[in-house]
Amino acid sequence: MKKYIIVSMIALLLLVVSCSKGNEAQPTTAPSPLSGAVTADTTADEDGSETLGVSILGAQGFTPDTITVEVGNYVQWKNEDPKNKQVVLTFQKDETRQMFNSNLLKVGDTYERYFDEVGTYTYWTTGYGVKGTVEVTE
Repeated sequence: MKKYIIVSMIALLLLVVSCSKGNEAQPTTAPSPLSGAVTADTTADEDGSETLGVSILGAQGFTPDTITVEVGNYVQWKNEDPKNKQVVLTFQKDETRQMFNSNLLKVGDTYERYFDEVGTYTYWTTGYGVKGTVEVTE
């Protein structure tokens, strides 16, 4: 089972990398069924939702690494890796098989998700494997 998960993750990573080459599109900001989070960097959006910021610090993890947000808010991750590495974030909802990935993030790039479902979203970076958590409440 672990072997299947690892092979699936590698295949998904290769797909993300190959799709992102030559396509400099910005990360999606549209609401997604599995998508947001909390940090000190908070901005209010026109629709009344908030966008919360999280820094990706490479092998040092995330700042903050655990956040809580209400349903209907966005979270934006920014790659601030001091080693100038590209990363992909993988998210898993409530320890289920419900998973999704970010696009490839170069240093300085951002990725934003909208959270519209209550739950615990564990996320990690490919390569480093450091973890963070988003708790989505009502």
